[in-house]
Amino acid sequence: MNETVTKLLMLALIIVEFYLPTNFSFSPSLIYGLLQLIFIIPFWSLPLLVLIIVLTIIHFTINAFWTYDGDRKKFVVFVCLLACIYTGDIYLILNGFSLNPLGWFAQLQQLLQFDVDQLVSWAVLLLLIHRPASQLVKHSLYRFRPHEETIEQGHPNAGALIGSLERIMILLFLSQGQFAAIGFILTAKSIARYNKIVEDPYFSEYFLLGTLFSTIIVIGSFYLFF
Repeated sequence: MNETVTKLLMLALIIVEFYLPTNFSFSPSLIYGLLQLIFIIPFWSLPLLVLIIVLTIIHFTINAFWTYDGDRKKFVVFVCLLACIYTGDIYLILNGFSLNPLGWFAQLQQLLQFDVDQLVSWAVLLLLIHRPASQLVKHSLYRFRPHEETIEQGHPNAGALIGSLERIMILLFLSQGQFAAIGFILTAKSIARYNKIVEDPYFSEYFLLGTLFSTIIVIGSFYLFF
């Protein structure tokens, strides 16, 4: 069950860094610590509590001393804490700590016949391929972005929403083994932008890079968890 606990800690981190409102009145580190405590209730143990305290302190320290604000800060915090989560998990495993669910939760699993690890994996995946993936694609390909005057003005944030829906559909088809259907999604997306792709080589390169990068993210994430 160490793997499930790792995913739960990751889920708390994703929610705080990418889904918590920026104008939230409480400290993000406090919310992060509370979410971790809530998520690990079924696996409660003293070593796990110590790990959560350490992760919360690290989260607070990075936020306190990292003066640059914005999406870059979110990814720095996310990567640093993710490394700490896996380091802590490896430490617990090497020292023989097995994070098995408490008796009442194990009985509840048997009664309802659900796989908690699979549920947590899906929750992490769906949240991961939405805002984090959109921001990663946007900032990674920023220098390839065509000039503003060459981009047709559409609805604000429509591109990010289309990308998220595209990744969710690819994820669902991957889970069902329908690999050919992924090609239809990418084809439909290309048809919608056909004129712009043909007329503007800079836009076509940017469009292709974004589509491929987005697809790699969702496929890589799926096989990482499943």
